[in-house]
Amino acid sequence: MSQVDPPPSDDPLDKGDAHPGTYHGAVLLSDQIQYYIEHLRPPLLQNPGGKNISPKELDNCLDAASYKLRLGDEAHVGGEWVRISEDRPLVIPAHQVAVVKTHETVNIPRFLIARWNLRVQWVYEGLLWTGGPQVDPGWQGQLYCPIYNLAERQIVIPHKERVFTMDFTRTTPVRNTKATYGYATVPHTPARRKSLQGHDVHRLRSAPFESLRQLSTLDTRVNSFNNFTFLVLAVMIAAIGVVASFMGLGPMGSSGTGESSNGLLVLTIVSLVFGFSGLIIGVTAIALKFDPVPRKRPGLALLGLVGAAVLSGGSVILTLTASTGTPALLGWSYALCLAASVALIVVGLALLGGLWYRATKP
Repeated sequence: MSQVDPPPSDDPLDKGDAHPGTYHGAVLLSDQIQYYIEHLRPPLLQNPGGKNISPKELDNCLDAASYKLRLGDEAHVGGEWVRISEDRPLVIPAHQVAVVKTHETVNIPRFLIARWNLRVQWVYEGLLWTGGPQVDPGWQGQLYCPIYNLAERQIVIPHKERVFTMDFTRTTPVRNTKATYGYATVPHTPARRKSLQGHDVHRLRSAPFESLRQLSTLDTRVNSFNNFTFLVLAVMIAAIGVVASFMGLGPMGSSGTGESSNGLLVLTIVSLVFGFSGLIIGVTAIALKFDPVPRKRPGLALLGLVGAAVLSGGSVILTLTASTGTPALLGWSYALCLAASVALIVVGLALLGGLWYRATKP
């Protein structure tokens, strides 16, 4: 970490009659904020790495009596560290807490205090931060704070977005000796520097978010259980057709009749319709239950569709094989078709089981 000059004690604008507009206890307007950014050493506000704020940035962030602080390049969301960049904005899920840092580094001199809070437009978006804490004279470094997404939807904040507003107030005169009334100013103690990793962000997990996530997981499990129950019923109907075929009631069975063959054909068609319907409904319902980041859904939905196709293919082969004859008449071809269908069913069930686990795990 580069060495930073200590905060100054003397106000260069407070020189008697030279600058009669320096009132103690007054909120600084834009002209004096800009002066302290451009002429104070160290500057009142800087970019990361000690770089000066450019005139274009000043024009974009400086307001009538405040400065708009921008979002930094890292945060903790729900206790997990995330990197923020131009192509990777900060995403705060509904009812979740994010610990963020400012882009700017502040160097508060001994004759100023600062107060900062969320900008009103982000409050209307659903962000909440109860506070508006004071930054004491002498603070040097970036600022950190937790913000809470009160909305029922996720909030996306781009990198370097102007999220906070900060105003500055000049203090009473800084004295190194006792005043005439017998008291001295408390000596300045440099603030202990701490990175984002130094904060115990795990203590800031959102209780409403965790409760809603558990309810969502329970809802997903109930819905997926209903869908898979429908699928099990379809498999049971198909199994009835297979058992009937093994008992010699198929079209080529020794005791087969035209009526039994037609009945078995209808039973097979019904089982296939139920099977495909259950798979499509179940996979679609489960795929839509995944986490809110849309880019994760296509791969998971594809996994479910592949599993459904494989399982359906195995079921079709098994049903048609059992419906066309008996093992004695078909020999090795019957055994190969039976083994292939069982293998496809196992693979399909494994894929759908993985999808179900991914959708319902906490």
